[in-house]
Amino acid sequence: YKTDLTKLVDRAYRYFYGAKRIDGVTYREMPYKDNNGKGGSPWFNDVMLRGFIDAAPYEATAKTAANYTQQALDYAFENHRRLGMLPIRLLDGWGFEFTDGGTQYTDLTRLNVMYPLSRVSEFGMLVKYASESTGIEKPAVQKKKAEKVNVYSVDGRLLKTGSQRETALQGLSAGLYIIDGQKIAVK
Repeated sequence: YKTDLTKLVDRAYRYFYGAKRIDGVTYREMPYKDNNGKGGSPWFNDVMLRGFIDAAPYEATAKTAANYTQQALDYAFENHRRLGMLPIRLLDGWGFEFTDGGTQYTDLTRLNVMYPLSRVSEFGMLVKYASESTGIEKPAVQKKKAEKVNVYSVDGRLLKTGSQRETALQGLSAGLYIIDGQKIAVK
């Protein structure tokens, strides 16, 4: 099975991930159907990414494919996002035009719903993948911090009362302190 997985991942990566250099950086993205009918559909690419993510713990090429997908999504998010949506071709932006069944895909009002939904799915899969590969189990919810805080020594002595959070540690010697139930180190 491992041999089959290696062959499948390698062949899929080489066949489906096209390279493009932008400002000296090499990006790769899965293709979307062009006017000649070449390339994949959003759902095909979504399923292929899911396969690469599942194979990533066993195959370095699968991990590379997932990382390139994240890089392309990040690039499009930073450079081509329009009205909160990403273009069909992440690296080319909205200037890339083609029609499919009479729909011109540079027109946001007529964009087929499968394109933005596949992007949501890709982002979701990659967030889960990143959290699993880094050991983060689930995002921590940050509570709003009080503006004024009390500072305690680690043995429970109150050292400062009602200090501004930003300046609470000023003037303290190196050591551990407790602020809002959290240990804070002063070096």
